[in-house]
Amino acid sequence: EDFWLNLTRISAELLNSERASLLIFNEKSQVLKAKAALGAPEDLTGKEKIGERVAQNVLQSGKPLIVGKISQINLPTAPIDRKYQTESFLSYPIAIGTRKIAVIKFTDRADRLNFGEIDLEILRSIAPQIAVAIDHANLKSETGELRQLSVTDSLTGLVNRRYLEERLTEEIKRSNRHGYP
Repeated sequence: EDFWLNLTRISAELLNSERASLLIFNEKSQVLKAKAALGAPEDLTGKEKIGERVAQNVLQSGKPLIVGKISQINLPTAPIDRKYQTESFLSYPIAIGTRKIAVIKFTDRADRLNFGEIDLEILRSIAPQIAVAIDHANLKSETGELRQLSVTDSLTGLVNRRYLEERLTEEIKRSNRHGYP
């Protein structure tokens, strides 16, 4: 969890943004899920089907969206409870090749200026590193899940014989090493 929050925080600092969120795309369910959020009045982490107003379209198009004033474009207004300080935002798709993996969003610049081309260039330069970091974290998580599946019985959820034999071998070696019975 610290990884996701730190990744979002560092990106927000580079763009001088007080609010940012990182939405990860789940290829199986085809929805975005919030992994980290900074400055939001409510905790968005873990919420699914988030980003339906903007982020989903940015992800599908593969093109970043930079808006100076939301009131000047044809986009439904954000819910009042989000309490945005400015009308400018930047939403950027993160991909590896053609595989879409995330959207990172920024709002409420600290200096209250609009996001611009310089902010977009910063994101273009760091997006490949962000993509690799996200992909690595996802692979690590999937590896842990596969390891767990390999040692547990799917019906009962109890550890299986293979796991018990591995642990027994480890414990016998440890016992011999330390001279325990």
